[in-house]
Amino acid sequence: MTGSGDETFHDFGGRESQNDPLGIIGWTVGGKYRIRSYIGGGGFGEVYDGYNVNLPEQRLVIKFFKRVQSRDKFAKEAKILCLLDHPNILRIIDYLPEEGALVVPFIDGNDGATILKETGVLQEKLYLRMARAMTDALAYAHEKKIAHRDLKPGNILIDKNEHIYLIDFGIAKEMGGSATKTAYVALTPLFAAPERQSGDQDYNPFLSDIYELGVTLFNFATNEMPYRNPSHPNPNEWGGATAIKRISPELRRILRKATHPDPSERYATASDFAREIRNLEIAFGGGKGKSRVFAIAAAVVVVAGGAYLASQFLMKKPSQTNTAEQQAVVKKEEPKPVPNKPEDSQQGVKIIASPPEETKKEEPKPVTVVPKDTVTATPVKPPIPNLTVRVVPQFNATLYVDGRERALERRIELEPGRHEIRVLHPDYPILIDTLDVSVDKSHEYNLTSIYEGAQEVNFRIGVVPDDLKDASLQVSFNGKRKQFKNEELPVLDWPVKIGRWQMRFDITTAARTAKKIDSLVTFPHGGGPRVRYSGSGATVDFSDARWQNLENIDVVVYWQGH
Repeated sequence: MTGSGDETFHDFGGRESQNDPLGIIGWTVGGKYRIRSYIGGGGFGEVYDGYNVNLPEQRLVIKFFKRVQSRDKFAKEAKILCLLDHPNILRIIDYLPEEGALVVPFIDGNDGATILKETGVLQEKLYLRMARAMTDALAYAHEKKIAHRDLKPGNILIDKNEHIYLIDFGIAKEMGGSATKTAYVALTPLFAAPERQSGDQDYNPFLSDIYELGVTLFNFATNEMPYRNPSHPNPNEWGGATAIKRISPELRRILRKATHPDPSERYATASDFAREIRNLEIAFGGGKGKSRVFAIAAAVVVVAGGAYLASQFLMKKPSQTNTAEQQAVVKKEEPKPVPNKPEDSQQGVKIIASPPEETKKEEPKPVTVVPKDTVTATPVKPPIPNLTVRVVPQFNATLYVDGRERALERRIELEPGRHEIRVLHPDYPILIDTLDVSVDKSHEYNLTSIYEGAQEVNFRIGVVPDDLKDASLQVSFNGKRKQFKNEELPVLDWPVKIGRWQMRFDITTAARTAKKIDSLVTFPHGGGPRVRYSGSGATVDFSDARWQNLENIDVVVYWQGH
């Protein structure tokens, strides 16, 4: 990596600023690529805008990866990715093994995550094109024995001409005869398959790709997620009542199969998934189209029937009409006298028959009065109140009421009184509250607002004995997991907000056998408390006064290495 001859640059040996985190603007890398400006970055590394000095009109993107453990391994991986030649896969122009970077074309457009945020779900025509392009591109990559492993809206680009690209195969894994892995293993929890989030090292990356693309397509169609808790998806809670009304029954069936938590229940191959999407004709509507056609047809039948009856009525002859009218009029006639019987005509007395019995008035029946003191009133049981709890952000949040897990945004029947509320979220400390529920109540916990500006502490995690050999350490804070191999320890940078956290540590070997953890010990810098917790897990309240004003806390995991 060298500096340019005509531009000013500074080599700080590290981060210069957020506008140039690597301090390389103006440099020429790979002997021919000039760095022009900083675009952005993430967990994988940093992205810069540049160009080929021999073709200055050609705008390029250079991606620098944070962790490249082996240049030979990176070069092999990059060569494999350069072989991907599909119209909907962003091709790799060059790879720079010395810098650990890839060179790709610049796309003038937006990624899917930005589109969803700014304009919402796609129009149906564009959605169908995108779904077909992405499933076809994934099927092509899988046929080349390459899995993507980080499918999400942010890794799909749509340019100004509405051409669609799948990007970031730079973290892919080639599954041929001699499989290779990049140092950076991606994991986006909202979209990652549950077997990946659970830390299963033997997961099938091709089936996980199918799951992640299914979640991505659901997100594009509804701007929501198919499962309330992506890390522990429940098939019975798939979709949500509001979201699935937007999509057609056929798309519902396809995405439900693709996103099944059990890998064996998904499509066996990406080609099968692509074939189903290719044959899909209607993406949105949720079945409303058929109902609309039926309603129109029913209206036509009603109108036609009414016209027919009207015509028949108007065509009748006047005599028929008069007869019908005469039959409809009921004339009241004077009652005729009942003829006298011979025996009733004695002495010239005329006897009129008595009225029918049914016209006689009945005598009123006596009313029985029940004494007032003998009436027993039925006690009225007070209604059971309902509680509805909403959490922001909702994804990955878990609600506990009186220690029992409950569904968010659903009515919960509770006995009147005070109830303990706990909210567990991987990005925020555990929230504990008490609510008095005597009548129906709705309550919202906005974790973003509650913990805005909260102090942070940096955790640094290590193991003793420190030689894990073929094992790895899995760390979980409120269910958010990260896996570290021996060469990646100690973990020196894990900032979290001050509060109560549920920590868990597990050590597993390549053979999936677990190592027994003896205890966890904290070593706070700056005079804080040193606390020992037995076993592999503990819930610790770092907001306690003893932990105040600390910048770093070391957590040492002691395990039985011998």
